[in-house]
Amino acid sequence: MSTSDLLGTVGRLGLDVLSMLLLVGWLYRRRLAAPEMALVFTALNIGLFAAVTSIGAGHFPTGIGFGLFGLLSLVRLRSAAFTLKDVAYTFVALVLALVNGLPERNLAMVIALDVVLLAAVWVADESRSGRPTRVMRLTL
Repeated sequence: MSTSDLLGTVGRLGLDVLSMLLLVGWLYRRRLAAPEMALVFTALNIGLFAAVTSIGAGHFPTGIGFGLFGLLSLVRLRSAAFTLKDVAYTFVALVLALVNGLPERNLAMVIALDVVLLAAVWVADESRSGRPTRVMRLTL
């Protein structure tokens, strides 16, 4: 990855983060219906940015694309056992595997994307200050 490519990627990441701060941090949080959604939006946005950046940085076989499509469909888990937060963490875990597993990628870029992904989740996850989610099942 050349210096101009790196600067372009860093610039696009900065624009993406600024856009997400405006969308989630200002527009969405004014009407905060579901607090977990800020984490979900951030995880999906930064995760997709990292995945596209990593895929675009080199050769990407079609077979891996189909496999990735199948894996990402797991994010649509529909079960009472999974909260929105669980889905967000699942998506980030899949993207981390993608970013770290693609061959012939610049190690510095891979490490930087890992740091960005983990930092975004750490900042967006507000559960550090709240109580854990509890699930209650009612049977009739």
